[in-house]
Amino acid sequence: SNYGLFNLDEEFFWSESLLRRMEERDSKVRKAKESAQKRWEDYYAKQEQSPVNTNEDVITFDLTLGKPERVTIELFDALGNKIAVVANNIYYSGNHTIQANLLPYSTGLLYYRVMVGGNVRSGVVMVIR
Repeated sequence: SNYGLFNLDEEFFWSESLLRRMEERDSKVRKAKESAQKRWEDYYAKQEQSPVNTNEDVITFDLTLGKPERVTIELFDALGNKIAVVANNIYYSGNHTIQANLLPYSTGLLYYRVMVGGNVRSGVVMVIR
């Protein structure tokens, strides 16, 4: 229009104030996603990585959660078959130590997947007897 109150996008008329609010919302959503990703990267950087080679009977996962989250830890064999679900619970904020018993598994490679909220990390453990 002549007064700049509406925009036309070939199908609809949009008010300037609505477009501005939509842009502000999109900006907030983008910033929130970036902030969440940064927090996850900072969080994971603080976590102790599991040893690549272990002759221990257990593997320990030390987690620090800033808020209650669902934590799932799974073990896989060298062929990618899921062999154990170590944890699949909601944990409160704070420090947690979760251990997986390695005694049932023979010498070789095991893979683990740690899922916290919507974030996933994986790694390899060499079991040595």
